[in-house]
Amino acid sequence: MELIHRNLAIGIHDALQETFFEKNKYADKVIERLLKANKKWGSQDRAVVSEIFYNIIRWKKRLEYYMGEGVKPNNIYKLIIAYLLWSKTNYKKFEEFDGIKIADILTKLKKGTVPTKAIEHSIPEWLAETLEKELGEKWEKEMYALNEQAPTVLRANSLRTTTKELISDLSDENIVSYPI
Repeated sequence: MELIHRNLAIGIHDALQETFFEKNKYADKVIERLLKANKKWGSQDRAVVSEIFYNIIRWKKRLEYYMGEGVKPNNIYKLIIAYLLWSKTNYKKFEEFDGIKIADILTKLKKGTVPTKAIEHSIPEWLAETLEKELGEKWEKEMYALNEQAPTVLRANSLRTTTKELISDLSDENIVSYPI
């Protein structure tokens, strides 16, 4: 994944600003509006914007640790840079990134550790404490599982095709699939 077009970075910034700082703005509706407003973006551009947007929201607490400060309306580009560095995403240095000091972010990333499990899993402290109390030693294993991206599951419409035919069609498109 790469963030190489300035307009994508601006779109991600605007969507994050709207989600974090405007009242009653839900992430799914914000990204839907952003993608509708930018019909010229191709499928890869849309995928990059969506993935970065949702991952930044998901990992906000951890990214704030790397930034050394909480998210504010004037440091959203720093949040984006922290995510790009943490996720090792290739990006171009746009003018919006000028003035952002990445040395502190890189220092924390090189350490490879974070101070608490709540920051590691990007969850509130109270939730980490509750999970540890309720699940004991299993809680971290559960958090790792919850942070894994869910697999895509397709159902074959038996009125139109069979499972074998669908797998064959997907294989023709170089998509690996198997029945469950």
